[in-house]
Amino acid sequence: MGRVLRDSFWISYDHLGKLFMANAIWFSLSFGAIILAASIARYTGWSQSARSLILASGFAASLVTVPSVSAGMIHFTSLLVQKKDAEIKDLFQGMRRNSGRSVALSLLATVVWAVLAANIMFYARVIGPRNFWLGVILGGMAIWMFAFYNVMLVYFAPLTVHRTAGPLGTFKLAALLTVDNLRLSSGLYLSVWVIILLACLTGVGIIFLMAGLSGVLVNVGYGELARRYERKHREKAGLEPLEEEDQYAGRGLRDILKPWEM
Repeated sequence: MGRVLRDSFWISYDHLGKLFMANAIWFSLSFGAIILAASIARYTGWSQSARSLILASGFAASLVTVPSVSAGMIHFTSLLVQKKDAEIKDLFQGMRRNSGRSVALSLLATVVWAVLAANIMFYARVIGPRNFWLGVILGGMAIWMFAFYNVMLVYFAPLTVHRTAGPLGTFKLAALLTVDNLRLSSGLYLSVWVIILLACLTGVGIIFLMAGLSGVLVNVGYGELARRYERKHREKAGLEPLEEEDQYAGRGLRDILKPWEM
């Protein structure tokens, strides 16, 4: 996990300007509809039912725009990670390629998340008062399933971009990757949440950095898993291991304070 965080930092540092611009586009396209709907509802003299309808329409639009633009961001950041370069047009290209599958997967993932959360509430409020120990056992199992599922979510975006499997295939592969790499998966999940929380605390981070940094992080993590499995495959096949260049091994604080000497 240490190498994933280090490489993510330096890739983000090297392409900070592009990440700023891409994240601003991501924010505008993701939440533009709901911000516009909220503005209309607040500053017009329409009836309450009309304003509620406008707000509902903006929220419904965001259910499509957020996963669509996020797929574009994952594609964009994957090029930064793999090729060390990308252009803003790659974000829109990623949207065109992966929007359909990303929206379908996001809707299904949201439904599953809601069902698991509802199970926890059901066992706590309905089963627990009637049969305490049964409620504790079933509730505990539901909480563990819910926690595992949340960790799985970090793989949904990169799998949507890097794989062609359908939603159910993506669920299965994400679960297998999580089980087989629980420490790295948990580290990625917690790191993404740290980025989200810091972005929310600063406010401006949501507009300029949150999606970009998260995209770089999950792509670097996914790439690390791919290299792990490639090494295992070559070992089983009796092939020589691939030579891996650690591009960021020698970089440190001096490169931040004096980037012109890099």
